[in-house]
Amino acid sequence: MADYGYEQPLVELFRARFGMTPNSVPNGDEKWVGLRAQPQTLFMREVRELARKKKMPICVMAGHPWHYRGEVNKIDGNLRGLLLDLKTWAREGLMDSVLAAGYYRDGGNATLAWKALKKETEGRVDVWTYAWVPSGTAEAGQAFTTARQLGAKQILFWEADYIDDRPNAGELKQFMKRVAAS
Repeated sequence: MADYGYEQPLVELFRARFGMTPNSVPNGDEKWVGLRAQPQTLFMREVRELARKKKMPICVMAGHPWHYRGEVNKIDGNLRGLLLDLKTWAREGLMDSVLAAGYYRDGGNATLAWKALKKETEGRVDVWTYAWVPSGTAEAGQAFTTARQLGAKQILFWEADYIDDRPNAGELKQFMKRVAAS
């Protein structure tokens, strides 16, 4: 559960709207969580307007049920854990695609995270897969296979700048280029 969002303007807005202080309700109170998520949604609306003017797509990296931050702190979903209202963002067309952050625990993996985000965004946006920069062609091939099986149009290879440090960098780049083009 997000333990932030207690800035004075939000506290005052909650008091004005609901006649009580946020300290009088649980941190996970639906009204309080929704109100704390509003600044991020306002930000996304402004970003969307700017992106439209420049004809730029917007992709958002988000959480999923197996997502964690820090050592092992599991996130309680995008809305409750990160104050990111992905359903609203998808419904309002504030993003073109979403990408599951690739931190997994409790049996999570790229496929499960992809499916969870597809459901959370109600199929309204493209969902990308996430993979760590591969160490070889077999690992890269598996990432491509997973993405294709899911219908993902894009893969984010996290920390891809490390590909040049691989002893097989040339072979790996050629393989990835060839598979991506097919």
